[in-house]
Amino acid sequence: MPEVSGETLRAWRRSRGWDVPEMARRLRNAAGNDTMPVHDALVRMIYRWERLSLRTERYELLYRAALGHPPEEDEDQAPATATATAGNRAGSSRHDFLALPANASSLLDMLGTQGGAAQPYRARIDSEAAEGLTHVVLGYRQVYRSAGAASLLGPVCGTLNLLSELAPPAGAYNDVVVSLIGQAGSLAGVILMLDQRDFSASRPYLAIAARAARQSGADELMAITLACRAFYSAYGGDPPDGLAFAREALALAGRAAIHPQTHGWVAAVASEMHATLGDEAACMRALEISSDQLSRPMPPGPWKGIGAFSEAKLTAYRGADLLRLGRYREARAELRDALAHLDPALAKHRCTAHIDLADAYAQDGEPAEAARHAISALDIIAFTRHVDNLRRVVALHETLRPSGTALARELGSRLLEVRAAS
Repeated sequence: MPEVSGETLRAWRRSRGWDVPEMARRLRNAAGNDTMPVHDALVRMIYRWERLSLRTERYELLYRAALGHPPEEDEDQAPATATATAGNRAGSSRHDFLALPANASSLLDMLGTQGGAAQPYRARIDSEAAEGLTHVVLGYRQVYRSAGAASLLGPVCGTLNLLSELAPPAGAYNDVVVSLIGQAGSLAGVILMLDQRDFSASRPYLAIAARAARQSGADELMAITLACRAFYSAYGGDPPDGLAFAREALALAGRAAIHPQTHGWVAAVASEMHATLGDEAACMRALEISSDQLSRPMPPGPWKGIGAFSEAKLTAYRGADLLRLGRYREARAELRDALAHLDPALAKHRCTAHIDLADAYAQDGEPAEAARHAISALDIIAFTRHVDNLRRVVALHETLRPSGTALARELGSRLLEVRAAS
């Protein structure tokens, strides 16, 4: 049996929205009672295979069994790579989120050429269908606040695939469907970037969101996408570039009549970028803008952002900014206040606040309280599988372990449990 390239293995795994630890767990399940490496060793093997190639027939068969691919499936029917085109997508029976950005790019090019004209002999979108699709995408954006990435990524990409099929004949609702493509694209990009820490896979989705926003004239979506790109740059190691994107997002929000909640969130993102670079004055100005926007009357329609943004979440941003600025005591007060008011349903927001508060306690020389909040974060990570939050808790444990406190030891044990179940 010929070897399977690392690119193909990544495409197989990502077509299901799984991270590497989840792929390892699925391979172990597919093996049944057969002897398998321990979880961490298998994770390292998968990383090596995806970097190089897989030449072992046994593990290729396990991959196919775990993914639901019959062993006799032809190699050219494996999930397409990011270079796939809209033409070869039509012949595939399963969506592949790596191909979707390229497909959406081709679609947007085509719609731009046609001016959104409906094509004959194909189903058209009416007002009821457009409203239904809008509610579907809204639901996904709202449920992101608590849903795990592995559960949400597949449905979001499936909806993006559906929207791409429906856009050409959308007629009068072309701009609505293109905007929904952008909203779904930004959500997929955020899941891949923040939840799964897969920056290379997330960027094409963020690019699609920006193109869709520009093509449909959706200023609010463009401001959100620019703010997402700020995270992409800053978390990817280029904070000045992150600040540039955040500034542009905030400038656009100021020029356009966008939802105050969105304007407030964009300002909060800008505050984080300023705090990361140590500019306290600019950070506080951005927080004031955000607070002012949230105090304004809200229009009847929902914002187009991802998750939730409220006064409590702004308080969490303020606490995280103070943490970045080294003002640990003040950060602790803000983060405790945020946790007292954040709805329990906002699982991911609460998780981030617990980790920030743990970090503030650790920096302030209180390892027991730091470990307590890190354990609270782990309770949430156990079902959200948020890769970046797990990475932060691992780093916190490394900082707290030398303290030797009972809670630090408990954190280490709980961390192993969560990693074993990942």
